[in-house]
Amino acid sequence: MSMQAETKRHTVWPGSSSSSSISDHKDEQILEITEVSRPKRIRQRSFVSDSRNPRDLRLVPEKFSALQPRGQIPISSLSPWSSYESLYRVELCGAVAVVRKLTGSRALYMIKSTRDASRALEASQVRRHPNICQIYEIFNHDDASYIVLENMAISLGHMVGCPRSIKEKELAIIAKQTLDALLFLQSQNVTFLVTCSNVLVSIQGALKLNILERHPDSSINEQESPSSALGMMLVSMMNKREKLHRPYTLLDLAEWSENAVDFISMTERRESLRDLVGHSFVSQIQENAEIGWCVMINSISLAIVRT
Repeated sequence: MSMQAETKRHTVWPGSSSSSSISDHKDEQILEITEVSRPKRIRQRSFVSDSRNPRDLRLVPEKFSALQPRGQIPISSLSPWSSYESLYRVELCGAVAVVRKLTGSRALYMIKSTRDASRALEASQVRRHPNICQIYEIFNHDDASYIVLENMAISLGHMVGCPRSIKEKELAIIAKQTLDALLFLQSQNVTFLVTCSNVLVSIQGALKLNILERHPDSSINEQESPSSALGMMLVSMMNKREKLHRPYTLLDLAEWSENAVDFISMTERRESLRDLVGHSFVSQIQENAEIGWCVMINSISLAIVRT
């Protein structure tokens, strides 16, 4: 038995003016919060990936091609700040501005900036799905693209940083909704490797993939399959550690059922997404299941930080 304490760190960008670019943070104050969880008595189980089994990789081609149309998305050459006002900024797989329309509407949106116009165009061609973050319009202005997205509350990375441990049913809901989105993208020949940062959660508790961030960042090996990346993301939440490296260890094994551990083992064997969605760990979850109250706790914490 061993004793272990963990330190969690979050970074957010508080406040902004409506005329500033959301990619410019050099004059802004960065707030850092350090949270230390209580030492826990743990049991361990190690998982080692078998990279020789590429079965799932055959199902998801590398090219982002043959996408089905999802309806016309307005594209403008004007500045986004001619239509929206910035309220504040938050870190959701990169800095985003939370905005509302200048017309006086109370509805909130997010604006993400990028200098890669093809990235925005590719994302806009993906058909709508309840577990994929919706794109409303695109502004191509001053050598940058500004993508207007539906407003989301937090990422799974924020849930990892929360001192409260995730419950097994909540983990199953996260796995189920993420699998639904991955299967949908697979049907369109779109590769998406999930991480704790590119899976977002609405204030109602619905999970949505940030389609703009389908390419893995430096924290994940591009040789991962969609199923093995899913497993790594779930273990990150179970261990309360966002950054993992292979081979990794599942901490506090006694907290999880054999069913949950078997599901994680399947992801490490790179089982197909179809096989995973049929596993009893996720098949028992209802279609409309939500984790909204967890989102509220994390959102309140973020609001306190911003003020």
